[in-house]
Amino acid sequence: MDTPQPFRVLVLCAHNRTRSVMAGYLLQSLLADASVVLATAGFGEAGRTAMPQAVELLANAGIDAHAHRSTRVTAEMVREANLVLTAEKSQVMAVVADLGGNFDTTFTLPEYVQSLHSNAERPRGLAYMKASVPEVDDPTGHGDTMWRRVWGEIEGWCRVVARRLLTEPPVTGLER
Repeated sequence: MDTPQPFRVLVLCAHNRTRSVMAGYLLQSLLADASVVLATAGFGEAGRTAMPQAVELLANAGIDAHAHRSTRVTAEMVREANLVLTAEKSQVMAVVADLGGNFDTTFTLPEYVQSLHSNAERPRGLAYMKASVPEVDDPTGHGDTMWRRVWGEIEGWCRVVARRLLTEPPVTGLER
């Protein structure tokens, strides 16, 4: 008998130093007892440390991310993921157009949360790029107020995602 494969979630942002780090590490913590494998990556240079503010916000939540080093996303990572969560809609399109990702399983983090509460049809292609798609703001270069706001939003969205994956865990694909 085949052992069910874990559900794989890939969390992406521009450089894998801020938003994907906060969301990925938080989701990993929230889903520690689930059959979910989490990875984070970005479109920038590999091997860079997480932004100190991201590490600090995670530490305040009891999550240690000080050893994090950025990873550059690959087509293989995208192919292996059952769900890809990005920070920006341009990253959704890059995953689909440049890395061979599946549009039906690739969302911005807030867009995915929104989709769990809506049966509205999602625009595709150019219509998607022109649509108002919720994104995760980048707090890099901003003050503490912005960092705390973005962290609070990420935390709320991640709790919804974790609850969804814990209560209705998909096995092989994204079933909504």
